[in-house]
Amino acid sequence: MRSRLNAYQRRYLAEHISVLFLVVGLCALLSISGALSFIDRYIYDNLLKTLPDDPSPDLVIVGIDEYSLREIGRWPWDRKVHARLINRLTEMGARAILVDLILSEPDRNNPDSDLALVQAMAANGHVYLPVHVEQLR
Repeated sequence: MRSRLNAYQRRYLAEHISVLFLVVGLCALLSISGALSFIDRYIYDNLLKTLPDDPSPDLVIVGIDEYSLREIGRWPWDRKVHARLINRLTEMGARAILVDLILSEPDRNNPDSDLALVQAMAANGHVYLPVHVEQLR
């Protein structure tokens, strides 16, 4: 035998289903509009203010500057250059290395350069590369 819902139960169910659809619609609208990423960046930027201003004394940044470009040559450099740098940092006792370069595809002209870079990264064991996420619209 089927039980029937009384008026109170029907109203309770209708209210909850309405709120559910409203929240789902609002989440979809915020995701599609990009408003959530704005809120995320706003919160992140404000949390950055709570970090200490002074960098750790054992942190070293090796940057690509005008002098490097004059000495080594135009960009992009052969990946053996990066491999030599990683090997040198490993010799100097670097505990971790962050390589802030997008290496999205193999070097088809110099496959041995890719191998040298991989070997240098493996020898250190703590080399980190960025993750590049492309947002499709």
